[in-house]
Amino acid sequence: MAKYLIQDIIPPEKKHRAAKKKAHATTPDDKEGIHNVVSHFGSSEDSVIPHEVVAEANQLMHSRPKEVIPENPRMILEEHIHNDSDDELVEQNGRSSTYTPMPPSNPTPIKAPTVVDNTPHFPEYSSSHRIFENNNGNKWLPWLVGASIIGILAIIILNFFGGATITIIPKHDAIPMDQEMTAFKNPQNNELPYAIMKVTLSETQEVPATGTKTVTEKASGQIIIFNQQTTAQRLIRNTRFESPKGKIYRINESINIPKATTKNGQVTPGSVTVTVYADEAGPDYNTEPTDFTVPGLKGTPQFDKVYARSKGAITGGASGTLKTVSDQDLKQAADELRIALETKLRMKARADLAPTQIGYDNGLVIELQDAILSSEKASGEDKALVSLEGTIYLVAFDRVELSKAIEKALIPTPTGETVAIKNIDALSFAMPTHKGEDLWKDEKITFSLKGTPELTWTVSEDIIIADLLGQAKEDFNEILAKYPTVESAKATSRPFWKSKFPEDPTKITIKIADGADGREAK
Repeated sequence: MAKYLIQDIIPPEKKHRAAKKKAHATTPDDKEGIHNVVSHFGSSEDSVIPHEVVAEANQLMHSRPKEVIPENPRMILEEHIHNDSDDELVEQNGRSSTYTPMPPSNPTPIKAPTVVDNTPHFPEYSSSHRIFENNNGNKWLPWLVGASIIGILAIIILNFFGGATITIIPKHDAIPMDQEMTAFKNPQNNELPYAIMKVTLSETQEVPATGTKTVTEKASGQIIIFNQQTTAQRLIRNTRFESPKGKIYRINESINIPKATTKNGQVTPGSVTVTVYADEAGPDYNTEPTDFTVPGLKGTPQFDKVYARSKGAITGGASGTLKTVSDQDLKQAADELRIALETKLRMKARADLAPTQIGYDNGLVIELQDAILSSEKASGEDKALVSLEGTIYLVAFDRVELSKAIEKALIPTPTGETVAIKNIDALSFAMPTHKGEDLWKDEKITFSLKGTPELTWTVSEDIIIADLLGQAKEDFNEILAKYPTVESAKATSRPFWKSKFPEDPTKITIKIADGADGREAK
C-alpha cells in the first residue's frame, strides 16, 4: 500500500524520466554516445583526444552495473531524486554538445578531454598602424596625395594635348556692279582670258511608218584617201573609186592629198577625208566598211600608192516605193527631240566644266539641225527612226581670273591680294547675239556683269601660323594687325593658363569665319 501511495506523490513527468532512464540503461547507444563525444572533439585539426581517455571511458561503460528497481518506497523516492539530478546534468551537457556518463558509486576518475578553442583570432594593430584613425589629422593624407597626383597628371595631359585655335574673320565687302568687260582667247598684260566649249550630240526617236513614198536615192558615205608618194597627189571632181564588188562611187569636188612623211625610218602616208556618192541609185550600193582603188590611175605607178578605205558604212541607197513617216508624225517627233536634245546638251556642257571654271546660261548658244529620217534600221518594218543633231557653244571663264577682273573693275587701286567672290555664280551675265561658228572663231568677246558681288580677301594661313609660333598671347593683336586681309581675329588657348602660343605649328589651328555673321566658313 505504501508503495502505491508514494508513486501517487511522484509527479508524472518524474515517472516519465525514470522510465526513459531505465529503457536506455546499458544499451549499445551508450557506446555510440561516447563515440559521438570522441568524434565531436576529433573534428578539429587543432584538438587531440588521448587514446587512454577513450579506452577508459569505454571500459567504464562496459563495467557499469545493471540497475535494479528497488521495492522499498523510500528507495524509490531517493532514486527519483537522484534521477532528477542526473537529468539536469544531462540537459546541461546536452547544451554544450558533450556527453558525460554517470559513474557508479565509487568510479575511477576519468580525465576530461582537453577542448581546444578553435575560435579564429586576428592580430590587433597598434594605433600607429591605424592609418585613418589617429588624432593628428593624418587620416586625410592619402586623399591629399591622391588628389595631388591626379592634378599633376591632368596638367601633364592638358599640356600634351594643348594647342591654340585662331578664328579669323577675313576682310570682306559687298559692292554693287553693272560693268561691261572684255575677255580674250589669247590674253596679254593681265587681260581676262576665256574659252569656248563646243559639244555636238544627236538624239533619235522611233515613230510609226504609216505613209508611203516613191524614192530614188543614191548611197553615200565618207572615205579616207591615202597617198604614199613623196609628192602630193591632186584628184579632180568626179574622180571614181571602185569597191571590190565593182561598184563605182565618185567625189563631188577636187582635192589635194598630202605627201607621205618619214620619221625614224617609218613612212606615214598623207591622208584626207571626203564624201563619195554612188554612181546609181538603189540599195545595192549600200555596203559595210571596205577598201577602194582609183581606176583612173590604173597602169601608172600611182595606182598602188593612192588608195582609199571607207570610214564607216555607206548607206542611204534606195529605190521604189517605201514606207515612210507622215509629216504630222515627223513634226511631233522633231518637237520632242528638240526638247530632249537641248536638255542633254546643257547637261553635257555643265558636266564638262572643270571645278575651277564657271559658265553662265546666257553665255551659251545652242544650234539644232532639222529632224531627218535616219538611215539606220528600226525595230520593225512598220517603224522608222527620226534623228536630230545639235551643237552647244559655251563661254567659260576661270573663277580666279574672273574674280580678279571684277575686283579690278570695282576697286580702282587693288591691293594685289587674292579675292574670292562667294556669290559669283549668282551674277547676271549678258552678251550680244552670236552664231555658234562666229563665237567659235572670234578671238575676243564683250559682255556685261550685273549684281552685288560679295568680295572676301584670302587669308595666308601658313604665314600667320609661322608668325605666331612661340609668341606671347598679349602680342596677338599686334601680330595680326600686319595683315590687311584680316578684319578681326580671336585666339583660344588650351590649357587656358598658357601665356604663349605653341612652338609646334601642328598645334595651331586656323578657322576662317564668314564675315557676314561670324559663323565658321571652313
